[in-house]
This record gives sequence, structure tokens and C-alpha cells, in this order.
Amino acid sequence: MISSAHLAGHGHHSIHEIPPLRAKEMLESHLLWDFTCSSEFISWTSSLLFALQHAIRKAYFRNESDVCICILNTRKLEEVSIYPATVLLKAYGVRGEGKLRHEYYIAEYLAHGRIEDTDSFGVARLEDLLSRGLFALFREMDDEETKKRLYNGVAQLRDKFFAQPSSVTASEVKSLKGFGMLFGGEFALPMAVAFLSLRLRPLRDENFLKRALDGLRGLEIPVDFFGEDYIASGPKFTVRGLHEVAQFMDLMWAIFNEKFEARPQHSHEDALTQQLSNLSLDSGGRVEPSSRAHLANDRDIANDREPACLEELDWDDSSSSDAEYVRFVDDSDTGGDAEEEN
Repeated sequence: MISSAHLAGHGHHSIHEIPPLRAKEMLESHLLWDFTCSSEFISWTSSLLFALQHAIRKAYFRNESDVCICILNTRKLEEVSIYPATVLLKAYGVRGEGKLRHEYYIAEYLAHGRIEDTDSFGVARLEDLLSRGLFALFREMDDEETKKRLYNGVAQLRDKFFAQPSSVTASEVKSLKGFGMLFGGEFALPMAVAFLSLRLRPLRDENFLKRALDGLRGLEIPVDFFGEDYIASGPKFTVRGLHEVAQFMDLMWAIFNEKFEARPQHSHEDALTQQLSNLSLDSGGRVEPSSRAHLANDRDIANDREPACLEELDWDDSSSSDAEYVRFVDDSDTGGDAEEEN
């Protein structure tokens, strides 16, 4: 996977090598889907709901073929930097208005340059997900008006999916497991759980949890991929509004322990909010093996450990986390979170 600028041979090795004004213009153009601008970024998201909506919109509204969804394990990346879009928007002084309202981008991350380690990601075709019954399980997605929307479509779907708790049958869990297996290997279980997390689930219902756990047995629990120490110690940081991401964390916690335990609550978090992204930040575009896949957050700032790559920028964001992956839709599209037409 490679940005359009790097593909053309004029990308920079590090974001610090880009003149600030040029970087700001490129960031704005990338997020506004201006394909006349050669971008050095590749867009990723922590939300499977957004990834699916983006993929469906590309296939049905924009009539694109062979649309795929990719999941990335950043633990295996040693020469790539990935930044929360909201951090860059603030760092470069982009005003949060119009289609660049910062809340549009809370689930978006921008990788700089290229990702060449093919062992770090799994890919599934949208067509295969549909043939296995994606719309049968999530019928709200199969709506002609919804298919035209991106940010607004995601918001509407999230409201519908989380309006009230929905249990799951053994047959449905089997289908969701099949979705996950399309991504292969270590990605099968996390993706199956991510699909299960798209609707509000009765997490404290022992029958629901037993049915879900029984249906997912046989899939590998990717301890190294997801981070055993992270799951065992519980979620730490939150991002408001990403209900499916919060629920994913709860379910992964439950599976790891083979029984549900209420996740620790913190004074700064509201219900059903948890960010996913174990991302890398460093000045030279490299992450040493001993510290790879670390995302700087407010604890680092408090401890005078501000990442070198953002030393010269006005970085102020406390919505970072230490989880393990983000998702990307179709490596040919570097567009961002805000939709072209609301």
C-alpha cells in the first residue's frame, strides 16, 4: 500500500521534511477528497462500521468494482508512522468548520508513505462478505438512501444499531465467524468480534455471552496481535461516540477471560466509548523493535515524553489509546472521513 505521492516518486521520507504550509494544504486536500492533489497519506479507520459504509458506498453509489476491506496489525510495522487525523488537524491549525469539522475525523488515522509488510494485514472482498449474508444480518445497510451517505450514513446506522440491545442466534454467530475467517489467520477472531459488535449487545446476559463464545470457539486468540497485557489490564482511553469500538473492547475482554467482567470505569469516560489504535510516531519514520507501535498520548505529554515527530507542532489531544489495529478500505482510495455531499 502506497500513497499517491510516493507512488509518483516525490514523497518525503518523514512528515517533518514537508514544509508546514504544504503539509497543511495536503492534509486539507486529502481529507476533502481532492484527488488533483498528490497526497502522501493513506487513510485508515478504527471503526469497522465506517469501513463497511465506505466500501458499500464505493460499490453501490460510485459503481466501483473489487472493493476490499483490510485490517492492519501495526505491531508488525517498523518503518511507518500513523497519525490520528484530529491530531494533525489541530497541529497544523486547520479550523474545524464546514466539511473539515474535526468530529468528522475521530475515527480516522493517516499513515504517511507506504506499508510494504504484507504479513501485517489481512484482506477480504466486499463481494464475499455480501455473498455470505452481510445485508441479511445488517439489513439497515441495504438502503438506497443510506448507501449514498458516508459520515451521515455511519451516524444514522450507529443510531439504529445501538437503539436497543439485540441478542444473537447460534446461526448468526456462525455467519459472523465466517465473515472473520475471510480475513484469515490471526485476524479471524478480532474481525468476527468486530462484526458482532456492530449492534448493541446485552453484554451482561449470560446466555448471550455463552452463545457468542461457543460460536467463536476454534478461532485463534491473537494474544501478541491484540496485546495480552492490554486486555488483561483493561481499556485505558476513550473516544466519544464510537459505540461499536467500545463494545468490541468489552467483547474481546470477555473472550480473553472466557466470561464477561465489567470493564473498569474511569472518571473521564462515558458509556460505550473506546478508541482503537496502536500507532507509531517518530521523527525518522522508524520504530525500533523495542518500542514499536507506540502511540504517544496525554500521559507522555505529562511525563515530558512528547514524540519527536511532533516537537515543532502544537500537539494537544488526549484521545489516544494503546490498542492494536485500524482498518482501511481499498488501497486505491486515499479519501477521508468527511463525505463529498452531506
